[in-house]
Amino acid sequence: MFFLFVLTITITGLAIDAATIIACAGDFGFQWILTTGVLLFFLAFGLTKLFYRLPKQKCAISGLAYSAASHPFIGITFILPALMKLLPYSPI
Repeated sequence: MFFLFVLTITITGLAIDAATIIACAGDFGFQWILTTGVLLFFLAFGLTKLFYRLPKQKCAISGLAYSAASHPFIGITFILPALMKLLPYSPI
């Protein structure tokens, strides 16, 4: 059950992230950054409710954690520069 949950949330999350990156390359910019966070939240909320039948409050916490941790904007803005500083010859 856990494997199926992780596989489903990962593949769907990657599809949402890819669609966001493609849409941001166009004219949609900031609107898609907000939309991605909302979509990732509802994805995690719905799948947690479906697979584990937890109360709505715990599903909401799961959705918030997932959307914050897997949002492509967070990775590009904060995580990538932090990792680049660890390289011996960092361009940053």
